[in-house]
Amino acid sequence: MSEKPTEDPVNEEEEEAEEEFTVEKVVDSRMKGGKKEYLLKWKGYPDSE
Repeated sequence: MSEKPTEDPVNEEEEEAEEEFTVEKVVDSRMKGGKKEYLLKWKGYPDSE
């Protein structure tokens, strides 16, 4: 007989901390390869990043 594990397996999604970022504004947009891309200004970050 095999033993039953005493702990539940760790869910990777729960273990990884997810960061959230806020978009301050859309600076520009373009079409590339049939898809729309956006250049964003992130809240709390300087324009140079």
